[in-house]
Amino acid sequence: YELKTASYTIEGPLTLGALVSGAKPSALEALRKFAVPVGVAFQLQDDLIGLFSSEAETGKPFGSDLKSGKLTAVARDALGHARGTARRTLVSVFGNRRASRSALREAATVIEAVGARDRARKRIAHLIRLAETRLDEAAISEEGRELLVSASRALALRTT
Repeated sequence: YELKTASYTIEGPLTLGALVSGAKPSALEALRKFAVPVGVAFQLQDDLIGLFSSEAETGKPFGSDLKSGKLTAVARDALGHARGTARRTLVSVFGNRRASRSALREAATVIEAVGARDRARKRIAHLIRLAETRLDEAAISEEGRELLVSASRALALRTT
């Protein structure tokens, strides 16, 4: 997540904006330290949205990440904690392009039941707190800080 989403969704655009505005190297480093946890939180929330939101909300087929076998952090966590029938339910849909809608809903229920959804939410909250703490180290205006904090929360805590 750090190399993929965090770098091109948050860090890259933030760095470009800072460079254009003439930011010093120390400010760029502080912004990078802020951007990485925000980007990871953004991707984790995206994973949750993909698992627990409707097609109308996401614009993509329900359970498409599971059906395609995409090993998201949430899926990996669930597979690591699921045992017995719960694990078999997850394995039966993972990478199975023909998995039924009901089987996908059951898998989403398992993901929640084994605590993967809650752990992801807690990790997202931790990452946003970490990013905000790191932003305190940056030599930016209070207005800039407030804007970045608001944007990071909106990105990481969005529902769709």
